Amino acid sequence: MNIRRDELMRGTWLYDGHPDLQGDVRITRQNWDSYLVHEDEPFPPPLMEDGWVYYVEWAAPSRRGYFYSQSRTCQSVEEAKQLAEDTIKTSISWAVHETPIAIDKPLWEE
Repeated sequence: MNIRRDELMRGTWLYDGHPDLQGDVRITRQNWDSYLVHEDEPFPPPLMEDGWVYYVEWAAPSRRGYFYSQSRTCQSVEEAKQLAEDTIKTSISWAVHETPIAIDKPLWEE
């Protein structure tokens, strides 16, 4: 199985309402579930019918563009976006990519 990971949309948010403290958030999709992978087993099949699972990834305002944290597995883009908005609890300005952007590295290697 060829593993694949894509960025579907990216957003920015203001930490505590301060315009000089912006954080990044993005919605990604993968064709494997990060939480079901085991080192000694082949990648399990994806959980969703469309062949993807979805995640929210956050970057701290102090390290913009460095995504260090991944959410629980979501079943859709809409669920991931709602999770981001519920977690950050402030307005997020979203930019949706017309074409998914391939991510070449796993989250822990970015």
